[in-house]
This record gives sequence, C-alpha cells and structure tokens, in this order.
Amino acid sequence: MNEPYHIAIVGGGTAGWMTACLLKHAYKALNVNVTLIESKNINTIGVGEGSTPTLKLFFDRLGLDESIWMDKCEATHKLNIRFEDWQGTSEYKHYDHPFISQPDVFHERAYSTNCLTRRLGLEVNTKAEDFFLNASLAKENKHPTPSENFPFKIAYGYHFDAAKLSALLQSVAIDLGVKHISNEVDKVICDDGGYINDLIFNDCSTLNADFFIDCTGFSKKLIKQTLNVPSISFSDNLFNDSAIALKVNSALPVKTQTISTALSSGWQWQIPLQNSTGYGYVFSSRYQSADSAEYELRSRLNLIDNDVSSKLIKFETGQLKEHWRKNCLAIGLSQGFIEPLEATGLHLTYNSILRFIKYFSFFETNSNHIKKFNKTIVNEFELTRDYIVAHYKLNQRSDTDYWRDNRKNNNTPMHLKTLIKAWVNNERLEPYISNSVIKNQFSATSWNCLFAGYGQFNQLASEQPRVGDLYKELKIASFIKGCNLNFIKRE
Repeated sequence: MNEPYHIAIVGGGTAGWMTACLLKHAYKALNVNVTLIESKNINTIGVGEGSTPTLKLFFDRLGLDESIWMDKCEATHKLNIRFEDWQGTSEYKHYDHPFISQPDVFHERAYSTNCLTRRLGLEVNTKAEDFFLNASLAKENKHPTPSENFPFKIAYGYHFDAAKLSALLQSVAIDLGVKHISNEVDKVICDDGGYINDLIFNDCSTLNADFFIDCTGFSKKLIKQTLNVPSISFSDNLFNDSAIALKVNSALPVKTQTISTALSSGWQWQIPLQNSTGYGYVFSSRYQSADSAEYELRSRLNLIDNDVSSKLIKFETGQLKEHWRKNCLAIGLSQGFIEPLEATGLHLTYNSILRFIKYFSFFETNSNHIKKFNKTIVNEFELTRDYIVAHYKLNQRSDTDYWRDNRKNNNTPMHLKTLIKAWVNNERLEPYISNSVIKNQFSATSWNCLFAGYGQFNQLASEQPRVGDLYKELKIASFIKGCNLNFIKRE
C-alpha cells in the first residue's frame, strides 16, 4: 500500500484498547494507521471483573509478561468458578467449573464416563473438584505457575480492576503507535453507498478513515445508530437486566477462584483482587427493585451501615444481527452482551478481533468473507448464551418466583434442548458439542460439569456392583495430589 490505510476505533475502554493493541500488533509490518477516539467523559466501573484463559492468550500474543501488568491492574489468577446454592438442595450445595489444563486430558473421558454411569444409576464420583487439577489448586489456593520439573501447561484467567486494565492497555497501544484522540463524535457521514467516510466531532473538527470500529458500548453509535443494524434480544432466555456493584478494601486472603452465589432474584459475584474484593448482584428488575437488590447484597456482606459506594448498572442481553457491515465492525458491548456469568465478555471480544483480522482485506470488500465472519460470531454468541441459560433452566430452587419462572421458561434455545435431551436419554454429550457450527469455549467437559453440578441424575439403583467408578479405578485422586505438589500456596 503506497498510501497509509486508516482504521478508526470509536470508543475506548477495555474492548477499544484491546482492539487497538491487536490491530497495531497484527499490522506492524504494514502501512496502517490506527486511531482511537474516546470521549473525555468515560465511566468505567472498575469494581473487579474476571476473565477466561483468553486474556492470557491476549497478553502472550503481545509479549507482555505478568510481571509487567498484573500489579498495575490489581490482578490475581483465576483457576476456577465455584457456584454456590444454584441447585437448591443440600446434596448439591455447590459445584465447580474449572478451566481445563493439559493434565486433565488424561481424565476428561473418565469424567464423561462417570457422568454417564451415574445417570444409569450407579454410585460413582461426578465431582469436578475431584477430577480436574485447577479445581484442586483453587481449593488449596495455589498459584497456577508450577515448578520447572512439571511438564504440563496450566490454563488460567485473571481477576482485575477494569479501569486500571483499560488504562494499562491505552499505554501499551500508544507505545505500539496508536494515535489517541480525546473528543466526542457528533455526526457520522456516509457516502451514497452507505459506507462511513468521516467523523465530525463536537469542536467541528473532522476525521476521515477507511475502516471504522464501533466500541461505543450499548449506544452502538456507528453500527446501529448510523448503519441501522438491528439487534437480536436474548431477554426471552435471560431475565437479568441489572447489577449492583461495589468494591470493598478487604484483608481477606486472595483466592484463585471466582465465587458465584445464587440469591433471591439473581446471583452474587465475589472477585478477589490484590488489595480489595469486588462484589456484585446481577438481578432482574422484573422481580426486584434496585433498592431491594442493594439491601439484599449489603445485608449479606454486613455493609448496611457502611459508606462503601455502589453503582447501578443497567444492561440489555442480546447481539447484533450483523457484527460487521460494510466498512464498520462492532466490538465489545457494541456487538452484544450476554451477562457477567462465566466472564465471557473479553473472550468474545478477543475472538471477534482475531477473526476479523483473518477475514479482512485492505484491497477489496469481500462480501463472502463478511457473511462468513458474521455467521461465525453470531453462532459463537448463541452457543455461549445457551451455556449461560442452562444455569437458570436446570435450577431446582423453589424459594422465589424468579427461580421457578426460570425453570419453567419454555423459550429454551434449540441447541440447549438438544443437549438436555441427550443427557436425559443417557447419551454422551461429545458428539453434540463437536458437531456444533463452531468450536465453542464450552467443551463437553464444561457441560458435564454443569449437568453434574446440578445433580441432573436418576435415582441410584437399589443394587450396586461396587465397580465402574473410574475415579477410584484410575486412581485419579493420587494423580491430582501428585500434580498438586508442584505448585506453591499463596501467602
């Protein structure tokens, strides 16, 4: 390219600056200018958020070691999510969803077999915390970095302060050569073909670019307000639309897992940071007012008379019908939002950016590539939604209308219906997961953890053969214990 190709990103935050970093890194050998425009009035929550192992892939791609960024973002390691009180019975008080690491490949099949065997009525171990290394490490609060003699890779995510992470990514992006403009977009000018040409700011200055990325969050200033791309709502599947969030300066020991606890009209997150703890209550305003939700959260945390400030966050679940139209791509909250459960936001953001880089051409607009990209991302959002919906659909709580209505909700996505049917019919889940349109982050093991964690089993047979428990027969407890010795406990 003789002339520089110009990509303009409208909107900052974690999604915007992550996009800027990845684009500048990917095109560092090309004549590509990247400019990020963000408003001076940005309200970043910054009460503690979590990620999947995708965030580590992001930092590894940029070559940024943990020693460079973790302390600056008050970050901690995340190996596991523990779900408390979601099922509604004392027998299944909690369950774990660990990130699957290399050592676990030896036992994923055994875990799947035990989940099938238990459905057939045999008394076998189906606790993810006993089968998978990360759940064991989280239980003992150990670092995910093993001794140099341990030959396997460990997958893990992070907890972090979102505002501090955004600031750090801004610094990284600018060092990579991204231009930063602090201004407010007033108007968006398109040509006769509907392609965006120019941005006009509040001070009447203008920016021209070749391609535009919408990171303006729920406002969707470019992709929806300008290009009129419609949204697909998930509200029929997911009731939650609000969250109360707060941060407590806490002396609690830093844990290596997120704790998600079911409450009366939603669920509470507990995210451990280095010097504080982030708490939040994700709930449905159809079943509880914001004041009532905040009172419930503060009561649980003994903060009724405490001056710790809180933030009310309103959100809509769903996604765009097209994430890429003409010369505009939506990333982050602009493209869609499912809800904070399982911390899928940055995972979807990262995957969307990488797939865009894969399909994008500087020299021509390939409509087939755009269609393929949109189909892939729409499917990924839908498959992620299905896993989240399952948390609510499978509950057996009867204490509030919220949980009863979630269980009785008939707006169940087809892929989820298929998996529930397969589970009930005592089939393995692997064929239904591998045959999905794309490989989603939630593997058959994740689904087995979910179904087993909710106790979705038949009654035990009256006569037990006392054989067939692969957890015992393969001596998995001994294997996990031996692996565990290669890790140190957090102080």
